[in-house]
Order: sequence, then structure tokens, then C-alpha cells
Amino acid sequence: MTGTLNVENFASMINSLPIEKDITMLCDKQLEIIGNHFAIGNSDFRDVFEYFGQGCLYDSEHDSLRVSLNPYTRQFVPYRVHIADGHGVYGRWHAFIRAATLLSTDKIDVTSWIEIDKLLALAYMIHYTIKPLQSFEFPGGDSPDHIPIKQRITWRYENIHLIDLWRTYVANANSDELDKVLGRSFYRQSPFD
Repeated sequence: MTGTLNVENFASMINSLPIEKDITMLCDKQLEIIGNHFAIGNSDFRDVFEYFGQGCLYDSEHDSLRVSLNPYTRQFVPYRVHIADGHGVYGRWHAFIRAATLLSTDKIDVTSWIEIDKLLALAYMIHYTIKPLQSFEFPGGDSPDHIPIKQRITWRYENIHLIDLWRTYVANANSDELDKVLGRSFYRQSPFD
């Protein structure tokens, strides 16, 4: 993985496909949903991405339909932690954001999407460092009492100096740097190389 994106080719491909309407609609819908809960650019919105990357939000009601079938026990396994389940999740959202920001249209709020992309990179940095577990993977079993130490909110406060360094890095990151950091999520590679 080189961590590079041929931006010219990608932009040409995005602009040659009949997808502008769909991407614009999806961008608008996502920003509408986000706007119902947060203001982009404030610390609460940033915290959401940090908590997601850390995997510290245990929710016994989280996506009651988000379960998987354990092939060995044939039992359904619920997902109770708000995290990126599976590798490449951060990279896929980044690819969508890059496509949206490279479209030749003034209908997309590029500034907001670049801000979201930077927070996505921050979340991946935290995720890679913590390597959060889903609730069914907790030592001791699926319970908020068994959440691993690094996934507890206290870890965030104890390591705020590190998170502040990452915040500064992503705040100043350009698109090429974001491509490199988030492209590595597909391969579970370090965002720090």
C-alpha cells in the first residue's frame, strides 16, 4: 500500500459517471442527520468521532438488529459497542467523502465534508491505537462492566496529550495526508507511518 491516490484519475472518473445526483442527495441527507444532533466544528461533534474510534460507548440497545450468527454455536451475537466493525470502514467513508469533494458541483458543502474527513482520520488513529473490541469479545463476557481498560472513557482523559497531538495533526492535514492515513484502514495498517 503506497498510501497515495491518483487524484486526477479519481476526479475524472467521478465526474464522468452519472452519480452526481446520488452523491449530492446522500451528502445532504447525512449532513441533515448530523445537524439534528451536532454542529459541525464544535467539540461535541469531534468527541463523537473520538469516542467511536476508541469504542468506549457501550449501549445495550445499540442496533438490536445488528447481530451476527456465530457459525459454531449457531447463536446470534449482538453488537453493543459503537465502533467500526471490520477493517476498511474508515477508508470506505473517506472514499465517499473524497468523491463528493472532487465532484464538479457547487451543491456539496465541501468545507463540512473536509472537516468530517479530518475527524474520521482522528478516529482511525485512536481506533488503531486502542484496537477496540466488540462487546461479545470482552474478557469476562458481554457486559459494560467488562469493557477493556483502553476502551473506558478514563483512558481518553489519561492520554489527552496524545489525542491533542493527533487533533493538531489532522487539523493541519491536507487531502494527500488524509488519503494516506485513511487508505491504510483497508489493510489495518498504522496511520502513523
